[in-house]
Amino acid sequence: MLRYFVFKQLTACTLLILLSGHSLAEAMDQPVKIQQISVAMGNFEPFFTSDGETGIFTDLIRAVFNKMPGHEPKFLFGRSNKRLWHEFRTGEIDAVSNLIDSEPLEGCRSDKIFLFRDMAITRKRDHISVKQIADLAGKRIVTYQGAKGFHGEALAKAIDEQHYRELAQQNWQAWALFNHEADVSIGDIFIFLHSLNNL
Repeated sequence: MLRYFVFKQLTACTLLILLSGHSLAEAMDQPVKIQQISVAMGNFEPFFTSDGETGIFTDLIRAVFNKMPGHEPKFLFGRSNKRLWHEFRTGEIDAVSNLIDSEPLEGCRSDKIFLFRDMAITRKRDHISVKQIADLAGKRIVTYQGAKGFHGEALAKAIDEQHYRELAQQNWQAWALFNHEADVSIGDIFIFLHSLNNL
């Protein structure tokens, strides 16, 4: 009985293909139409590098698209976190490359494939010790857009809004710290170390 059902289904499938007016050979000769997917990319090296369209996230996203026939990424580099989230909400772009869990965007979220290594960085000569989030109280802080939502209530309680800034360009954090415009920089250690090259 099962064989008969499978045979019947295969016969129906074959008839549908024949009735469509296209042979399998004709279908295979047709060029695959490539759909470009606009992907808003961040603005912080070494994770996003517009020069040469490379970087850790760029390479990961490109590898995913290599497994998706008929689709290719159109990378749009240089977006701050808030800008790329806004462009996704308004439909200006198809996908975002960097999304914090606390950001309420509707869409299909991928599994987490990367974790940043956020740290509180201070100037050695200031002798500021930060062992827990509560130690940030009373400090002038620079960080990345979305940090307060990402680190949650503990950070929100510890900071003084007058001395807390979320910067659009994460590479500015090192500059702010070393020019005494901040006491603490909160962010990924690799972004911070990479930005030291540009001071």
